[in-house]
Amino acid sequence: MRSIWVGELRENAHVEGVFLVSDVEVKTARDGSAYVRMKLQDRTGAVEAIRWRASDFEQQAARTSDYLRITGRVDTYQGRLQVTLDHLAPVTEGVDPRDFLPVAPRPVEEMGRELGSHIRRVRNARVRQLLEMATGDTEVGRMFREAPAAVRVHHAYLGGLLEHTLSVVKMAEAVASHYGDLNRDLLIAGAVLHDIGKTREYVWSRRIAHSDAGLLMGHIPQGVLIANELIDAIPGFEEDWRMLLTHIIVSHHGSLEYGSPRVPMFPEAVAIHYIEDLDSKMHLMRREMAISAARGEAGRWTAHVKWLDRALFLGVPPEDWDEDGATAMLPGDEQDPGRRSFFTGEEE
Repeated sequence: MRSIWVGELRENAHVEGVFLVSDVEVKTARDGSAYVRMKLQDRTGAVEAIRWRASDFEQQAARTSDYLRITGRVDTYQGRLQVTLDHLAPVTEGVDPRDFLPVAPRPVEEMGRELGSHIRRVRNARVRQLLEMATGDTEVGRMFREAPAAVRVHHAYLGGLLEHTLSVVKMAEAVASHYGDLNRDLLIAGAVLHDIGKTREYVWSRRIAHSDAGLLMGHIPQGVLIANELIDAIPGFEEDWRMLLTHIIVSHHGSLEYGSPRVPMFPEAVAIHYIEDLDSKMHLMRREMAISAARGEAGRWTAHVKWLDRALFLGVPPEDWDEDGATAMLPGDEQDPGRRSFFTGEEE
């Protein structure tokens, strides 16, 4: 059991424990002594840290170690918490990566059961078997449930790939219902498999990072390989289905500019492209807005968001906001304490 999590840190608190370390910089102070800046992280968040007058051993430990055992105290620097370190040493064993990497807010087991309920409704038996192999009690399925969906951008935490996939599947259900002439089985299968290559694109035993294969090939070619390996193990799988699912995987980024060697060429492929892009952008926007609120930033705009190349407006009113500025209490509102507040600035 950890003594303290990053999310529990408060000013003037004493800190002692093991943390994942990143963004290490060794610099020289005005008096000529060396100091080390770094980021300390666990699954609840990250905090800046500094070690003044760092010894050669401490500099080397910070540069080369994934985990450090530290002692220090929490203070405030430029309005943010910072840990001033008294001691640091490398840690090479006895750590559980799940303590240090961010995890999905919803339990993986719960999301897996919900995804399974959609898969069980797939009518084509061989396609259903393929999806069960990709997400169930197999090596691919285990990695699918654990994997992040990204290193930094959207759903960048353990279970993030499952969370993103489930969201895309649920939107695919809505698309199938709205456009009744589309093939539901193909939509659901494409939604489940579109990012399956991310199980090989990333590694997450110590930190979330790209694998060698991820850097060399990316997740789209990897997804084609995985899907076809699974298909090869299913006797009698129809070649037209193999072709259609492969096309959805290779086209789901929409264009060559964004990494797809083919543009979507039938309606179900177009739908998967747009809804998976929608889910990633909505997740990113909501995260940036939440970060802005958590920092207590005043005003009606976030800072510039690098991944979207824009700032985000925070002044959209809640759904039940009427013309007089009053909110109507609707059935179930009393059970919804998480309703977000959009008006963060002063009244004009």
